[in-house]
Amino acid sequence: MENIKFNFTKNIDGILVTTPENIRWISGFKGSFGLVLLKKNGEKILISDGRYAENAKRTLKVNCEARENALGQTKEWKFQIFDKDFKKNFGEKVSGSFWIEDLASLADLKKYKKFFPNIKFFPKTNFLEEKRSIKTEIEIDKVRIAQNHVDDLLIPFLKTKLRENVTEKLLAFELEHAIRDNGKFDISFDAIVAFGENSSLPHHHPSEKKLKKGDNILIDCGAKFEGYHSDMTRNFVFGTAKADYINKFNICLNAQKKVLAQYKVGKKIKDLENFCRKSLGEEEKYFTHSLGHGVGLQIHEIPSISIKSKDKLIENQIVTCEPGLYYPDNFGIRIEDLLVIRKNGPEILSQTKKELILF
Repeated sequence: MENIKFNFTKNIDGILVTTPENIRWISGFKGSFGLVLLKKNGEKILISDGRYAENAKRTLKVNCEARENALGQTKEWKFQIFDKDFKKNFGEKVSGSFWIEDLASLADLKKYKKFFPNIKFFPKTNFLEEKRSIKTEIEIDKVRIAQNHVDDLLIPFLKTKLRENVTEKLLAFELEHAIRDNGKFDISFDAIVAFGENSSLPHHHPSEKKLKKGDNILIDCGAKFEGYHSDMTRNFVFGTAKADYINKFNICLNAQKKVLAQYKVGKKIKDLENFCRKSLGEEEKYFTHSLGHGVGLQIHEIPSISIKSKDKLIENQIVTCEPGLYYPDNFGIRIEDLLVIRKNGPEILSQTKKELILF
């Protein structure tokens, strides 16, 4: 977060931040309840209840200097306790027109209006998310650490755990346990482990299906380190691969490698997916989702790497490149890399071999 400033429009006095990821990104606070009030005059106020009062004050003290530079503001953070007298002691004293993230539900908006009766709220889309999408080197390092962890463990894990009749559920459970590494990491999301025809479902939930000789295996997993996610999908075969599967896999892999080289600063995002679909040729109709997404404090962030996007890639965004081919009741393939957008081309964070591996 280098020299990031919040540009409020003339008729807006600030923004109420309510989503945990945005609150953590701004202040470093990661409790289960919190709000942040950012004012146009530079005031920054973290609001939380008594459970987190001491924790919040310590967090703000530790993060103060770094966040001052990030927010482009000079005033120090303040902490406001949320208690039974909050409205009288603080909420009623704040007035004006404030943005609020459009992710806030109607029920939450009604609640915030009670907390701040003299504020007029106006929903705002992606005000903070757009800034969050451009990562600092510290943030990139955290994602890199998470991804390196998965790269280090995945193949050795499969060598010891793949066996005939193991179920998708058991393999997924054991993989998540390995990723957590005694609490050093968390999982980014529930791991997808799909055998054979189940791999034709892009968001398959592991089942009691048992592994048998000749099955292809699709694994989509990620680790989380200090709040930052990683994401990668790889494909394997248990035994001998079928000729049709190998053919379709190579088509997907070649398209993935070609489009990966197109992930450049300033590139129109919609052109990436168009390019990938053309590279898939006649198989393009089996590519049933968008090409990728941003990754950071959330597993899915902006930018959406989609044909519908009107945006361009920006330096230091972290995104995925994940074309897939899905053949109903037969098999599916998805090859997903995690990368950083750099001036001289993409920095690939996911280093696990993506060529087909047979066990």
